[in-house]
Amino acid sequence: MIPLFRLDHLPPQKIFLKPISVDHYGNRGCADSTPEEYRYNWAASPPIVNPKLNELYHSLYIPARAGLPVHVVCGLPEDPSRRETVRIRLYEVLVGLCLRKSNTASSLHRLENASMRFEIPEMLVTLAVGLVALVLHPIIIRSSRPVRLERLQTLVTSIKEYTWIHPDVCIFVTTHLNDASNRQAAITGIITEMRRRPYVTKVTYGICFSFFHCIIVRIN
Repeated sequence: MIPLFRLDHLPPQKIFLKPISVDHYGNRGCADSTPEEYRYNWAASPPIVNPKLNELYHSLYIPARAGLPVHVVCGLPEDPSRRETVRIRLYEVLVGLCLRKSNTASSLHRLENASMRFEIPEMLVTLAVGLVALVLHPIIIRSSRPVRLERLQTLVTSIKEYTWIHPDVCIFVTTHLNDASNRQAAITGIITEMRRRPYVTKVTYGICFSFFHCIIVRIN
């Protein structure tokens, strides 16, 4: 069960049941109208980062190339084609169905309580890598097996701290990407990993992913 209210500041008895509702995926949660003062907040504080990682980040930082739109980073048109739009909508449906599962939704709630990446449940790490790989690998429609993902099963069974889901795409699953210091450390770490690949000579992408936030890094 996911806590809903603060024990030290519960809603008044006359409205106690009103805030108990379900979220957008049908799982138990607070109603949108529930005042923040009553909501249970169990989000873990960001972990302390080694200052050297932040220093390295600033040595790599190029203001003119930071915070670019996703389509610019990925070298794609700003407006997707009709075919690509249909593909995007299909992925949205598949991801939505996945997140609607009660065990997944419950784990995502608990993810907020993870103070560092090593506390992320293994199931969620596997899911995170699988979701990113889903976008990068073609969906093949067959009559005997409606949806098949090329190489996806192999990918999710060989997950490491930095997982190369494609020869030129590396993913790093972590927490607290909303915190500037941890975000900088994650970017520094994945760039360091990408540069360790001596045979990578073309455009390479690094993806820092926390379910709640996603950062894409590109190295030419």
